[in-house]
Amino acid sequence: MRILIPILAALLAILTMMVPTGTLASALPAPHLLLAVIFFFTVRRPEYMPPLLVFALGLLADCVTDGPIGAETVALLIASETARPLSARDPAPGLLTEWGRFAITALLLEIIVIGLMIATFSRGVPYLALVERLGLTILSYPLVMLLLGWAFAIRWRDPRMGRLAR
Repeated sequence: MRILIPILAALLAILTMMVPTGTLASALPAPHLLLAVIFFFTVRRPEYMPPLLVFALGLLADCVTDGPIGAETVALLIASETARPLSARDPAPGLLTEWGRFAITALLLEIIVIGLMIATFSRGVPYLALVERLGLTILSYPLVMLLLGWAFAIRWRDPRMGRLAR
């Protein structure tokens, strides 16, 4: 039953990706909240965010947005699997360390997306929009972390006990 928590949070993040952020050309892109949700659960509860679920969520997000199918899926899989060993190595890293790791992961995701768009000969790679999204995504992570941690009572793993801290 607890597996529904990350699924519902990810579906909510996907829904926010579908909301128009503005009609003006100068409107800022929405932050990549799906990455934030996936990273949060991958680092704090890796068993709640298996690679198959990340793949399914990424594919769903690709289908409902206007990006190339598979680009975000591959990028999310690589980003989540890069973050997965962090929970084993340092189960309670602290807010700033986790935020820094997320920033590096978000940067990695954008580099992968740009590379895939170039490799697939996508018309007009939106570099500025991707950089803006990167900044907003990094800035949004502490809020996502606090909301998910508070709403679902999810904490870091307790390194002394070798089990989950509640």
